[in-house]
Amino acid sequence: MSEIVKNYRKSFNFRGRVILPFVYKCMRDPRFQILDELLERDEWSLGQIKAHQAKRLERLLHVGWEHNPYWRDKFKRFGVNPNRTDPYVELAKLPILTKDEVRANFGQMHSTHLAKTNSIRVTSSGSTSLQVTVWQSQYYCHLHKAMDYRALAWMGVCPGDPYLTVHGHSPFTSKKKLLSSYLRTILVLQRYKRFQ
Repeated sequence: MSEIVKNYRKSFNFRGRVILPFVYKCMRDPRFQILDELLERDEWSLGQIKAHQAKRLERLLHVGWEHNPYWRDKFKRFGVNPNRTDPYVELAKLPILTKDEVRANFGQMHSTHLAKTNSIRVTSSGSTSLQVTVWQSQYYCHLHKAMDYRALAWMGVCPGDPYLTVHGHSPFTSKKKLLSSYLRTILVLQRYKRFQ
């Protein structure tokens, strides 16, 4: 574990140091492990970052080829070969993926190696008047939560610290979800006032 991770971990309050890791471990939620990996990457050189990105892109192309009929067909159509040495050259062969294409082919875009029970169906906010629906793996959700924690760490906020997030909502959000979000916000604001 690098010094940056050790120092960051030392700054956690009791909730972030003990309670959250215990709860996440019980839930088999790897977000703290992912957070440690992300924080260590913050110290990487440009060469290490580029090598990591190339490796991840190569992996993504292989997963698309092996486990996703939609992408396999598209790769064949545009001459993409995930076994070639430069994944960036292969990626450049593909046209930009549009929202309309995702909407039209959503049913074919779920990778076969991901059980639908381990995937989450997510929709965009619909800011262009039409929502886009995509599948996200559990790992992807954990990664993004860990990335949120890392962004908060850059601002000096540790897991377990109180903080407030302000954001909008989709015009298609149900009244039940809006009410739930409103009540949660009220509770957070009340708890935040106690810490002031």
